[in-house]
Amino acid sequence: MQSSELVISTDTAIVHLANAYNKKLICLYNNRVLADGAHNNFVWGPNYDNAIQLFTRGEKETLEGDCVGDFDISDIIYNIDRCL
Repeated sequence: MQSSELVISTDTAIVHLANAYNKKLICLYNNRVLADGAHNNFVWGPNYDNAIQLFTRGEKETLEGDCVGDFDISDIIYNIDRCL
C-alpha cells in the first residue's frame, strides 16, 4: 500500500488504509442503504480529496445493494487514466 500510486477497492478496510496513507483511491460502492436509511458510502466512504467514489449501475438502494460486479468498466478505466 505504501508504495502504490493508486488503490482500487470495493467497500473494505482497504479504503480506510488508502485514506491513512493519503493514496489516490478509486472505491467501488453498490448503492447499499443502511438500516437507518443512510447511504453506506456517506457513512463509511472515504472523506479526502484523493478519493473517487464510483457506483454500480443499478439503483436498488436496499440493505443488500446492487451486485458489486455491476459496474460500467469504462467508468473505472476512465478514472484510472485520470488518476495516473
